[in-house]
Amino acid sequence: MIKCCVVCGREFEGHGNRIYCGAECRRKVINETQLRKWHERHGRKESICEICGKPIINARGNQSYHECCLLEDVRRTLRSGKKISPAQRNRLHMKGIPISEIRATL
Repeated sequence: MIKCCVVCGREFEGHGNRIYCGAECRRKVINETQLRKWHERHGRKESICEICGKPIINARGNQSYHECCLLEDVRRTLRSGKKISPAQRNRLHMKGIPISEIRATL
């Protein structure tokens, strides 16, 4: 019985309920399905920045603000009389921003 492949549209001699012309088209469908399921389970979540209120696309783990909002986050911490957290200190260091520069702008 002549059938038409659902992936590439090529005609092939099919028996029973075959819907793919060969292993290549079958593998292509399996890979796409597995990839889509993986993204549904592990895909990155979109969250909202606590500083500016704009969406954070491709947020890492528990990221709560944009990297560009880091200075404002540190300023808020210092204004409230709290100490800068080690995470904030590390992010400032990675960006090459000295803490004294931020304190001077308060």
